[in-house]
This record gives sequence, C-alpha cells and structure tokens, in this order.
Amino acid sequence: MIRYVVVLYRRPGSTRQEFQAGWAEHGELVRRLPGVLAVTLSPAAQEAAVNDDAFDGIGFLDFPDLATMDACLASAQARAVREHTATFADAQRAQRFVVHIGPRLTAS
Repeated sequence: MIRYVVVLYRRPGSTRQEFQAGWAEHGELVRRLPGVLAVTLSPAAQEAAVNDDAFDGIGFLDFPDLATMDACLASAQARAVREHTATFADAQRAQRFVVHIGPRLTAS
C-alpha cells in the first residue's frame, strides 16, 4: 500500500479559521478522488508545545499501489482539487511525500 502525504500551510495573511473552513470543503473533494482507499485530514495541534506554527495541517491519501496513485494524481478531479487547495492554502509551500505504509506497531 502507498500513502501520499501532504503538509499544508495557510495562505499568507489568512487565519487558521479560514484555513480550517477551506480544508473542511477540501475533504469532500479529496474523498471522491479515483482510486483513493482512505483519506485522513489532520489539523496541527497548535496548542501543543512542539507545534510552533510550522504547518497548519497534514493530509494522508492511501492507495493500493503507485500506478493507482499516479493515475489519480493525473486525473481531472485531482486538478480540480489542486485548484481548490490554492483558495485556502499556500500551494507553493506545500510539501508532498510518498511512502510505503508500514506495519502498525502498538505500544507495550
């Protein structure tokens, strides 16, 4: 399985509340992308001491394989999602990663 990870930052001059409102709408678009198995959108816990406004949210899209992810990201729906991203986030500053989903470990 493949996980596409996106770290987002709000647009310069916008508030966290504006970012969160745009992101809520964004989730509805993202969950309809072709080939996506699961979507997780997690806002930064701004009240945590380790989060110093470094980012505003992180999203995870899970795919069965790289070919499915590539096809999804090349789709018209994905282009529309990227256009929507620019309405609430600094799309140029976004960071993207692709990782293999490893085993889930539990604490002892």
